[in-house]
Amino acid sequence: MHLYQELDPLKVVSYLYIIFGAFGVLSSAALTILLYGQLPWSPDPQMLELLHQSGIILMILPLLWITSAASVVVGFGLLQGKMWAHKAGIILSIISLFSFPIGTAMGVFTLWVLMRKHQHG
Repeated sequence: MHLYQELDPLKVVSYLYIIFGAFGVLSSAALTILLYGQLPWSPDPQMLELLHQSGIILMILPLLWITSAASVVVGFGLLQGKMWAHKAGIILSIISLFSFPIGTAMGVFTLWVLMRKHQHG
């Protein structure tokens, strides 16, 4: 049998969600420690205050935590065939379309796989 005959696109999407979600959680944790920890290489406190006042950190960091953790949960849900995971995967893939270029490619592929699964049962 060829490799292409053995690959299930839904499993590929599931593992992509788990891998990219785990990477996002680790990145979020590292960014949180870098910004809020008292480390020698932490940003200048004045710059951190400026970022807080502009709202950039307060908007991006929680969004990164939420979408990353949700991706891991959805990935495991898709592997188990949960219907809620299909719906949540569609929502996450639409959100990832705005993350050019890798998120866009993953979002298009995920939409293709999940919409095809919805149409065929």
